[in-house]
Amino acid sequence: MRFFVRKSVDTSIKNSNAFKDLEMEQQETVKRRERAAQKEALTFVKNAFELVIYVDSAGDAQQKKFTMGNEALFPTLVREKDRRIFREKINPETLLPGGPFSKWPSSDPSIKVKDLYGAFGRYPDMPKLVNRQVIIDTIEEAVRRGLLALRYLPPGGGEDWFWHCPIEGIVGWEDFSETWLPGKATINKVYPAAVLPAALAGLWPGDDSPVKLSAVCAWFDGTHVFDEIVQPGYPPEKRPTVRDSGSRR
Repeated sequence: MRFFVRKSVDTSIKNSNAFKDLEMEQQETVKRRERAAQKEALTFVKNAFELVIYVDSAGDAQQKKFTMGNEALFPTLVREKDRRIFREKINPETLLPGGPFSKWPSSDPSIKVKDLYGAFGRYPDMPKLVNRQVIIDTIEEAVRRGLLALRYLPPGGGEDWFWHCPIEGIVGWEDFSETWLPGKATINKVYPAAVLPAALAGLWPGDDSPVKLSAVCAWFDGTHVFDEIVQPGYPPEKRPTVRDSGSRR
């Protein structure tokens, strides 16, 4: 922008025949006024660039001026909490029913992944995402922690379930998947790591004593909960397990 302003002034004034016909003192006066005008023009441009128009949580258009320093405008906006812009994954618990960012259907145990991240652009009370990868990363974390179950429905038919494990081996799963509340999901596969004591704290005995296989299977009936340590020093959060379609009840 600085080059554009200076270039346009050079072309319209200094290279004109009228400027060349001026006396030396008059040319100096023009140059001084040029510098002042250029400084003023750059100030106007900078002020306009620092003015941000956004939609608040009530759906009303607002404007705010930011004073730019050495940092670019966008990183400055991201740090403003009231702008509610997320460029990285957010807390998965905020998406669950009752959470501040929840748009979960009141009578449905599941929601399509594309509807979950689409809600951030559809509703003004939702925060803004830099791109959809923010919510995809958040869902991956929720599935890995056991907060959500994911049902993948490939175009060719069939289904795959993921719960308390990474979502691996599938490219573009977010376009063909549903997220489920674990206590309402009946899954066709439980990953080995999801039954280990580290994954199901509170269900396994704390003294490393053995547990019968029938008891482990009974944990996957949709009514049991495991403990998740969210923050050291605080009581664990109770998380529901899924229902295993092949477990003995």
